[in-house]
Amino acid sequence: MRKRLNYSKNRVWFIDEIRGIAIVLMVLYSCRFSSNNLKRGLKCLALGMGITVITYIFFKDQAIYFGILHMLGISMILYGLFEKFLSKIKFPTLGIIISGLLFGLSKTIWALPFEIGDDLKKWLFAFGIVSKNFSSFDYFPLVPWSFIFLAGTFFGIFAVEHRLPSFFYKRHSKPVAFIGQNTLIIYLLHQPVIYVLLYLFFNYL
Repeated sequence: MRKRLNYSKNRVWFIDEIRGIAIVLMVLYSCRFSSNNLKRGLKCLALGMGITVITYIFFKDQAIYFGILHMLGISMILYGLFEKFLSKIKFPTLGIIISGLLFGLSKTIWALPFEIGDDLKKWLFAFGIVSKNFSSFDYFPLVPWSFIFLAGTFFGIFAVEHRLPSFFYKRHSKPVAFIGQNTLIIYLLHQPVIYVLLYLFFNYL
């Protein structure tokens, strides 16, 4: 569950979750075209851990302990390990529906109070179970977000088997293709660039 944590009362979480769904579906759609999802997952997780270290050192009050890159990295690693099994599933529509139901169901269940001590909860934040004092500026736990990941991989089957409308396969502009090939770098750069611009705007303009 995405916690409405006390440091971010003014944050619009609904928009944040729509952003998360869009990013996850976009990245995981491409898993069906990758030759090494395990390597991609390890790289993504390493970048996520790097962000944790940097935000903890420089922005401790807004540190990211388990953001979207952590979730994507672990999910890609798991997908890479079980890719052969998942590739045998030939009913992507059913897979998407089941993944969507599991996403909604787990969000509902995880919203209920758990009778678990905080000493145990502090080790379960990756799965969406957190203590009252937990905070993470960006938070995408494996439950329920790994189910959106799974839905994206099933959707990728349609693309691989050329079952999508023809315009999906037409050549696009080089600038758009460049952005698509460098989404991770753009994602990593966009927040510090925005921070710097806002800092300059509010302090010097």
